[in-house]
Amino acid sequence: MAPVDPAARPPGGSGGRGGDPPPPLPPLPAVWRPRRGRAVAATAALVVAAGGCLLAALVPGPWHLGDRLAIVALALVVSAVLLLLARPVLRADDRGLTVVNLLTGRRLDWSEVLRVGLGRDDSWAALDLADGTSYPVMALQASDGERTRRAVAEVAALVAARGEAPECPGRP
Repeated sequence: MAPVDPAARPPGGSGGRGGDPPPPLPPLPAVWRPRRGRAVAATAALVVAAGGCLLAALVPGPWHLGDRLAIVALALVVSAVLLLLARPVLRADDRGLTVVNLLTGRRLDWSEVLRVGLGRDDSWAALDLADGTSYPVMALQASDGERTRRAVAEVAALVAARGEAPECPGRP
């Protein structure tokens, strides 16, 4: 993980506007998932799988059964990879946060999380951690617009309420 650049995140870490009141704390356990990214990934996976099956059924005569099965298998592998894009989720409970991204996941206690931020040019949110690193949260995607900004504010409120970690020694 890369060290956190304090200038890259808005002050307060919520990504919201300064004058907005803090959102109410969501009841725990809470789950956040991207909407648009999941819909696009699932639709693309379905189209690729159906297209592979259709192609295998319609290819001309010199193609044998093994060739057709290989086309279907390749389409299913590509579909499975596309479905990985629908995997991200962020879960909050009494003990902390569980972040699941495409291929990795991480459990974080509340004391490990300093803040959550979504910069103007970021594709997804990131958690700033007490060890001076950041961890991406692909479940909170900027493409979901206001829904993501609200989710970032809710997570930021939970981080503040559940006890932020003390700053690392030597950090500004």
